[in-house]
This record gives sequence, structure tokens and C-alpha cells, in this order.
Amino acid sequence: MTTSRRFAVLAERDINKETFVEPWAEAGLMVADSPYDPAPSLRIAAGKVVELDGKPRTAFDAIDHWIADHAINLDVAEEAMATSSQQIARMLVDINVSQQTVRRLAEGCTPAKLCEVIRHMNVLEMMMGLGKMRVRRTPANQA
Repeated sequence: MTTSRRFAVLAERDINKETFVEPWAEAGLMVADSPYDPAPSLRIAAGKVVELDGKPRTAFDAIDHWIADHAINLDVAEEAMATSSQQIARMLVDINVSQQTVRRLAEGCTPAKLCEVIRHMNVLEMMMGLGKMRVRRTPANQA
């Protein structure tokens, strides 16, 4: 129920009707849990990533090549991929787990694994994790 005619007119404007979009997986309009999201996976052979999230190296685009060659720490990738996503999510918000420990595991995760970790968190936990992982050159008053 609107409180005035002005609000009723504003509510009927086309722009106000377009602000709510139903999830549409086929068009890629899903925040998370799309049936088209790849499952986290990583295969390494001869010190190179040969499969990333179910995609073979021959099918990589430029971003996949960069991630495989520069963004994933192969020294910890096996451990990171074997660690449950829920455990990593809990480590992000646990004050007893250091930033360095979480960062080390995150460096070995694939993009799909990182998305899976985030799916286990609510908004408050994401904000806590962001605060924990944010690197500051020098400590400062955040006021």
C-alpha cells in the first residue's frame, strides 16, 4: 500500500519495475549456485596446470592461462584443493587462524574453489574475512 499518490506514480514507472530480476541461469544471471558453475578441480602434470575447474589446458582462454601460469601456487595447490571449502570458510572468520595461513591456502585454490568457499559464508562472515585479509602498508586509524 502506498502512502501518497506521488509514491504510487513513482512505483509504476518502468525503471522501478526493472530493478528486480529473477535468477536466469541460462543467461548467466545468477549470483551463485548456478547449475552451470564448474566443480572445483585441478590437475598438475610436469609442474604445469593441465586442467583447471574441469577445463583442459587446450580449452583455456587468456584469463585461464594467466591464472594457471601465475596465480595458483603449485606448491600448496594439492593441499588447498583437498581442504574442504567449509573448513577454509571457517578459517577466514576464526580469530585463532592467522592471515598467513589462510592466504597460503587461498593461493592454491582455483576460481571455482574460491567461489565454493564464499558460498559457505553469509554477508557478515564475508565482511569479517575481508577485514582479516586486507593488507595495509602501515596500520592506521580507520575512522
